[in-house]
Amino acid sequence: MTDMPFFIADNPALDFLNSIAQPSDEVIDWLSDGHRFVEWLRLSAMIPDDQADRFQAMPQEALEDVTEQARVLREWLRGVVARNAGRDQVTLTEGEARYLNGLLAQDHRFFQVHADPCHLHETRDWSDPMSLLMPVAASVAHLLAEADIWHVKNCEGPTCTMWFEDKTKNRKRRWCTMSICGNRAKAAAFRARKKAQA
Repeated sequence: MTDMPFFIADNPALDFLNSIAQPSDEVIDWLSDGHRFVEWLRLSAMIPDDQADRFQAMPQEALEDVTEQARVLREWLRGVVARNAGRDQVTLTEGEARYLNGLLAQDHRFFQVHADPCHLHETRDWSDPMSLLMPVAASVAHLLAEADIWHVKNCEGPTCTMWFEDKTKNRKRRWCTMSICGNRAKAAAFRARKKAQA
């Protein structure tokens, strides 16, 4: 199993969608248990290190419910993205909007002023394991309401399951990464040309 999750999507919600991926034969799931979910949140910068450390110290059982809810959100998002990718805008059913709004309503964010130098900082109440799902739900809401869904694409690798937002200048990105699927496709095309010449 890979030591690092894939942050290739140019969008945090799509990176969350890619927290389960099959870039080749092996399925890699960063939400396979609560501690891996917390580590994914840390690596994605959705949770401060001190809070991640605190949740990592909890027993696995304390994180089971929120991790299961994260997996449900991920698969819900997969369906919504697959249905809406390449369209002008996202459309949700009333039930889909109700589901996401129900998650968002559980968030407890607030602002704090820091003294020296004086600056404003947004934070959230991290007292409950359910708070782990809140930055993910917020990033999903931003993706669906604000991202250019027209440029959200699924990697063209034959077995790859990863998604990304194509932010390239000419909007011709085809692969999750060149190092994974792009190089595989180039090698396959080279072999096909050699075989045709033989």
